[in-house]
Amino acid sequence: MISEAHFTGLVLVAVNNKIIHAKGYRMAQDGIQNGINTKFHVASITKQFTAAAITQLWVQHKINLAEFINEFLPTQYRSDKWNRLTIDHLLTQTSGLEYYGLTRNYYDVEKGFCLGNTVDGMIKEAMAKELKFPSSSKFSMLTLALPY
Repeated sequence: MISEAHFTGLVLVAVNNKIIHAKGYRMAQDGIQNGINTKFHVASITKQFTAAAITQLWVQHKINLAEFINEFLPTQYRSDKWNRLTIDHLLTQTSGLEYYGLTRNYYDVEKGFCLGNTVDGMIKEAMAKELKFPSSSKFSMLTLALPY
């Protein structure tokens, strides 16, 4: 059944805090079999959890989705080009920020993991670029949604 569904990854099933099944299926990468100790590059999977956490803060009136992202970023990562970008723009993929996964190879990535100053470099490169379109003017799956 697993091979028929083309599933690759790790399955963990627990009932009442007791693990009843933990097994890796198919190959991870570079000929490495998936197993319970396989390290995975989290990539876009974290977006849904980040969005859920932000939504919880919004429901608790601890955050306003209309707030500008520069207010939340460390000083070195603020860009004048992002002065009008809001949390909502990032959540709804209407930011206009370019998605680098489609346009270039990352800096120092080994087996799917960002190394060294890769994240810093990607942010600084994004800061220097113009938006692909004015924020909230359109939706695009090919824009950067939430940072991960």
